Amino acid sequence: MKRLEAEFLPIAALSDDLIVTLYELMEESYLGMDEARFREDLMAKDGIHLLRGPDGDVEGFSSERRLTVTLPDGSRETGVFSGDTIIRATSRGSTALFRSFARRHVPAAANGDYWWFLISKGYKTYRILPTLFRDWYPRRDTATPPRIDAIREAYARQLYGDIYDASSGVLRYRDAKDRLRPGIADIDERRLRNPDIAWFQAANPGWVDGDDLVCLASLAAANLRDPERLLG
Repeated sequence: MKRLEAEFLPIAALSDDLIVTLYELMEESYLGMDEARFREDLMAKDGIHLLRGPDGDVEGFSSERRLTVTLPDGSRETGVFSGDTIIRATSRGSTALFRSFARRHVPAAANGDYWWFLISKGYKTYRILPTLFRDWYPRRDTATPPRIDAIREAYARQLYGDIYDASSGVLRYRDAKDRLRPGIADIDERRLRNPDIAWFQAANPGWVDGDDLVCLASLAAANLRDPERLLG
């Protein structure tokens, strides 16, 4: 695999040409994209982790926004929400994008809880969690603790309002929403033999229409499966 490098860029540093490139990259994997909506969503973020190849071409990106939410008991929890995230098909398998993300945020968990707020439209995004973390939620083999559920709901409500279905932990969009193109992350009989993918399919059967499963993981270094590789 070609060597890829990632860096964090604040939103103010993004040129219009780069934003167009990011949108075109999203269109390669998603149907129902709308450029005006994409730009509005991007401008509401703090910045992006930008993935480039050895020739300087854009190979992927992930937008993000730091977020503090208030729980029903009045306590507050802080973390980072990942927005649009995509890696070009020829570069998938690289961990450079997440290494950039981890190096920026894992140190923030040294002094207390600091969360990764993630929504999963497809099984490939969901599979990041068991691949990189020791604990994450929701998951097939452990019930989600009540406080974790409360944090998930707090950030889902803050960002998406009442389209969050607390009974399923899924964002069910009323209006037309971007969704994965056929062939990008299809779930077939072979994929269903993986228990995490089978669980994701059962938990979020509306993924084909663009529904998102609301997920949460602690960004503490102790929760990473391989902190030396990601942070070294």
